[in-house]
Amino acid sequence: MKLITLNVWGGLKERELAKFFQKKKGEVDIFCLQEVNHDSANKNINYPDDNFNFFSEISDILSEFSGYFRPSIEDHYGLATFVHEDISVLSEDDIFVRGDHGDIYDFEKGKDHARNIQHLQIKKDGNGLVVHNFHGMWAPKGKIDTPERLRQAQNVKEHLSSINAPQIIAGDFNSRPDTESMKIIEDDGLRNLVKEYGVTDTRTKFYEKEERFADYILVSDGIQVNDFKVLPDEVSDHAPLYLDFAIM
Repeated sequence: MKLITLNVWGGLKERELAKFFQKKKGEVDIFCLQEVNHDSANKNINYPDDNFNFFSEISDILSEFSGYFRPSIEDHYGLATFVHEDISVLSEDDIFVRGDHGDIYDFEKGKDHARNIQHLQIKKDGNGLVVHNFHGMWAPKGKIDTPERLRQAQNVKEHLSSINAPQIIAGDFNSRPDTESMKIIEDDGLRNLVKEYGVTDTRTKFYEKEERFADYILVSDGIQVNDFKVLPDEVSDHAPLYLDFAIM
């Protein structure tokens, strides 16, 4: 199976994203997406250029996929996972690892919100696994450890430890690879493919800050990695990460 994770930047690059999904839909089985707007009636005045109908528009393009949306802000902004119709989705849910649904946190410069993990139990050709879609918290100090980020990581670890099946967690973790926050999650026996493959940049030309890490795919025992790479497509300020895998 093949999986792509991508923070879609609020759907800002509408044309580029539409072309990207048209190109990739025939070769990818699962898309894990972050910063997804779902038919928002209340436009975010801080991001007026976002595509507020992104989920519906991508659902039309990915017509042979089942789309699942899990909001973190009200009912219109959060995580989305699309699974090809050839794959059985046995269950789909989410769990909050920072705060509760709808919580907003004020910082000196900007705001953050509650954070959740979307998780799907899927099965193909008799083999099952759990796929987790995650967007970690933002902090004004950058992608370093903070007390809140460490608590979030511990909650992520506890959630992953409750799963008795091969699993993949993918998304925008908003953390550097050398942080204690990442180590807490990895210590559950997960392979961090960004580290393992020597990736040095998961951002695109649209991201102008010096920090080049944000996105990760981690896999557990029972997942055979056939290929992993950062794709060159520049359709967001985040680069898409690609995984070709099999369940052992």
